[in-house]
Amino acid sequence: MQKNPAEINEELFLQFDLARIFIAEEEEEEEEEEEEASTVVSLRDITERRSAEQAGKRQELIQQVLYQISSAVHATKSISELSEVIQRELGSIIDTKNFFIALYNKKDDTLSLPYYKDETDHFETFPAGKTCTAYVIRNDRALLADRKKIGELVKAGEVEIVGTLSKVWLGVPLKLGKEVIGAVVIQSYTDENAYGKKDLEILKYIAEQLGLFIERKRAEEDLRKRLEELEIFYDATIGREGRIIELKQDVDKLLEQLGKKKKYDV
Repeated sequence: MQKNPAEINEELFLQFDLARIFIAEEEEEEEEEEEEASTVVSLRDITERRSAEQAGKRQELIQQVLYQISSAVHATKSISELSEVIQRELGSIIDTKNFFIALYNKKDDTLSLPYYKDETDHFETFPAGKTCTAYVIRNDRALLADRKKIGELVKAGEVEIVGTLSKVWLGVPLKLGKEVIGAVVIQSYTDENAYGKKDLEILKYIAEQLGLFIERKRAEEDLRKRLEELEIFYDATIGREGRIIELKQDVDKLLEQLGKKKKYDV
């Protein structure tokens, strides 16, 4: 006798066959003649279902991370504080143990590092030269490179190795409008498959948010400097007016002493 699908007892265990996932289902059947029950076990391939579920959960997590970072752009006060939030939140979906932000100085062709976290190297500034970071800035183009790709760029004279060579390196341009002012970089020394094209797109979004933050902070700094200049001018003007009044009073006193009429009467 065929049972209703709702009555099927789905065992809570999985069987793995290479990359495929199967779930065992038990269904009891009764023999009509002998009226004895028998159990039929079948395997159902749920690989696509599980993959879709995992992809959906990851996408939801990515959206949560990006939302937290976007919120931090408006809530944090410094690029260092924002960068800490980015490294922490982004670290829940990709490897950010080695993460830095580089700003390019055109005058002396150097890179300053307002935020730098790395397991092996320690820099505050370094010459831009032909580093991978400079390659990203110079070409205004993201770079996802494993050691083979980096080797090809070195052979072509495009880049030179500075510091410890990572197994995979990912960097994207940091821009204000259309101007490239630096780069955002993550790298892994242990896993050559740590990053992919989707991670590159996520890092591009992060760089856009950082660009907005830097642009806002620069505008705030310009306003602050302008306000200071106005306050200095105001103080100087008030002081000058006060001095003029004092001079007029001195002139009136001298006129009085000479027996003449006051000129200003202040």
